[in-house]
Amino acid sequence: MSFWGRLLYRWDQWAWLEREKHLISHLGSCGTRTRLKPGVKILSPEKMELGSYVGIGENCFIKALGTVRIGDFTQIGAGCIFTAGDHEIGGLYADNNQYAPTVLGENVWIGSGAIILAGVTIGDHAIVAAGAVVTKDVAPRTIVGGVPAKVIKEVPFEAERYKKEAERLRAEVR
Repeated sequence: MSFWGRLLYRWDQWAWLEREKHLISHLGSCGTRTRLKPGVKILSPEKMELGSYVGIGENCFIKALGTVRIGDFTQIGAGCIFTAGDHEIGGLYADNNQYAPTVLGENVWIGSGAIILAGVTIGDHAIVAAGAVVTKDVAPRTIVGGVPAKVIKEVPFEAERYKKEAERLRAEVR
């Protein structure tokens, strides 16, 4: 890469880090070591709560009009969409918005391109497959996928191992 190419690349990185700091400063709450990748867009960031060690991938769009809560250690793939609003069916659609909170538990993994609709709660340690459309609540420790998302199987979970790793990461911050 040429000198100018490297310079532009570094400038782009610096510009995103500044935008990330600005975006995080406007969130309702945000834990430590949370990362927002380039292109993340959040509508109503003041209604969004992020835990610690959360990662949100490139080009995600989060409409936090009805609050969005994301628990510790949750990872969200690139290009995901979260909506916290809906319309009542029948009648006038314009200016007939209904907002509901969207909640992601602790240690949740959302695959790239997934869509999470308003009012959905995804339980702790759940996995949402890439491209899934989640229209209903997801139970803890389950893997869901498809359109609409359906249970594929349970997540094999080692509670002691998770507890040890989580404590180790939290201790690094102190």
